[in-house]
Amino acid sequence: MFCLIDFSINDVNLALRTHKHVALTNESAQTQKIFHKDRENSNRKSLKVIMYTMEKSIRQSIPESSNAKDYLKAIVEHFGFTFINY
Repeated sequence: MFCLIDFSINDVNLALRTHKHVALTNESAQTQKIFHKDRENSNRKSLKVIMYTMEKSIRQSIPESSNAKDYLKAIVEHFGFTFINY
């Protein structure tokens, strides 16, 4: 049996570098739709990287989030870090 792992983490930090925009509509430009899709993929990959590199006991102490940036903020607040600028 082969195990397929998604190593395509190019622009994985796009979700961390940009703000989430308003919801798409039928009138949204194609470039907005592409950016939205890329940002959602980046957010999903960022969350996977963050969660799978964290010890399980620590991961369980942080409230779940579907947004990578918010999850990092929760980690900062939980552990009282003051040196991270988000």
